[in-house]
Amino acid sequence: MVLATPRAGSRALLPALVLLVVAHGILILTRSYQPGGDWAFIELRTRDVFSSDTPLTGAWSRYGWNHPGPVLYHSLALPWLASGGSWRGLWAGAMLINLAAIAVAWWTASRRSGAWAAVLVVAACWTIAAATPHLLTDPWNASVVVLPVLTVAAGVAALRGGDRRGVAVVLVMFVLVAQTHAAYALMLLPGVLVSVVAGLRVWRRWTFGWLGAAASLCLPVLVDALVNRPGNLWRALRFTATSDEPVVSIGQVLRTLGRASSLEFLASPGMPSFAAEVVDGTPWGVAPFAAFVAAGVAWRVARTRGWSPWCHALEAVALLWLGGALMTWRTRGPLLVWLTTWTVAVAVLTWCVVAAVAVQWLTARFSPTDVPESSGDGEGATADRVATRAVVAVAAVVSMVFALVNVVGSVGSRYPFQELTPVVAQFAAAAGDHVVQPTPIDLAGPSYEAGAVQSALISRLEAHGRRPLGRPDQALQLGSHRVAADLDGRRLLVRVEPRSSVPLGAEAISTWDPLTTVERAEADGLIDSLTRLLSSMGLDDRLPLLDNAQAPLAAFDAPSAVTDRRAEFERLGELHSAGPRIVLYLVEPPR
Repeated sequence: MVLATPRAGSRALLPALVLLVVAHGILILTRSYQPGGDWAFIELRTRDVFSSDTPLTGAWSRYGWNHPGPVLYHSLALPWLASGGSWRGLWAGAMLINLAAIAVAWWTASRRSGAWAAVLVVAACWTIAAATPHLLTDPWNASVVVLPVLTVAAGVAALRGGDRRGVAVVLVMFVLVAQTHAAYALMLLPGVLVSVVAGLRVWRRWTFGWLGAAASLCLPVLVDALVNRPGNLWRALRFTATSDEPVVSIGQVLRTLGRASSLEFLASPGMPSFAAEVVDGTPWGVAPFAAFVAAGVAWRVARTRGWSPWCHALEAVALLWLGGALMTWRTRGPLLVWLTTWTVAVAVLTWCVVAAVAVQWLTARFSPTDVPESSGDGEGATADRVATRAVVAVAAVVSMVFALVNVVGSVGSRYPFQELTPVVAQFAAAAGDHVVQPTPIDLAGPSYEAGAVQSALISRLEAHGRRPLGRPDQALQLGSHRVAADLDGRRLLVRVEPRSSVPLGAEAISTWDPLTTVERAEADGLIDSLTRLLSSMGLDDRLPLLDNAQAPLAAFDAPSAVTDRRAEFERLGELHSAGPRIVLYLVEPPR
């Protein structure tokens, strides 16, 4: 049965989206930022779309291969060009990608149910508010695939309701998402398989046509396999088949699903983590799997009442949970936080649909069977229509609340590596005269900060017409034309170091130090004296802790000679917490 006209809810939900777009647009236009790390790699490869070395593969994976296809770079290329080659174009482009995903989800769902379409918009706003502050505008490949998960759910529900357009939506979105982040291909696989099988049974020619269209979007992957044999896809498949990295255990999969579907999620969305890795033995949360139980009850109510759009929506959600379990189970190496962002989108969609069914049931229960015509649209306002309007009204209010939550959180949150923007600006000014010819830029020290500054420096210098090159092992991140053959000659070196020192054969041409001269001398003295202390006690394995804000841990459960000087360890940690000391060196080869 049709629960509402396609127009229902569109205007009521528009203010929340407008608020998000305006607020994030202002942030993009007013912030000072230089992308580093993965974001710098994405900017550099997007820049290559208009060159003879246009990308044929996607974003870099830390396991020695790239994600399957370049669709992200191609999608960001025009916004980047329109912005004058600025990082702002990347972030505006990511916002356009996410808005398109929301719009397609709404359009697909609204053909049968305005209430279901409204729920998808609410789920999108909730996901944006509950995931990372800048999810709406973040061009990182692990971020732009999250909201399209809702679009795939809309497509699956549509084809289950007899709308063949759902097949097209599912197939196209699957290819675009799979090229951008390979892990999400596994997550969407159950929904895709159901869609293809259902489509071939009912709309054979239509489905074959869209299978062909989806295959055509994979042309760059095929070209890469032919030109760069055996190709990136083969490297990825070989890693999957031969890697000795352990897969996530079934127990961890169940804990991940249990925590994501628990009532704990409503208070604290996202997976509990230490640094970037989801902790082993993830807590189950309060009432694990509560969302599954609620969804089962909602499906039963919807089926009994004949509310087929809600049944189809819940079935689509169930396929997403199944795919999420498969994705988590097949994850190799640590279960990183960005591999679990899908749990936010799927959990919020589950709770939104359950809440909508509850509102529909309550409204239908306490409304008269027939209401006199009063809408002016020539249609009688039945109890179902009143219920749908109730769902849309609640959705409009809730979506605005989530939009406000996201905006407030985003204003107070920096972009990735934004704290390093002044470092990059200072180093770029100092390095400009040294990079007239192709010049490698090396890195040393903790890769998080050193790698972020090095990649950002390469991007900034290249944008100003210089010829910086990356390390020989960075071809997958930067493109083969942007790396040095070796590091034997003259080069720049970005080095993060905890104390004042100059490497042999190097000249410091710029230093970023958050400490004053007096504080730096104090930190150097503490490092030297505490190093001698730990070494004398046979605790050399704790020496790396002296290089960062974790220095107080070096005195934990130690002999009394060490614990008696705990105050010095704590003072060193306090000095380190001000930020890293980063130096740009010019290294000349020995004569």
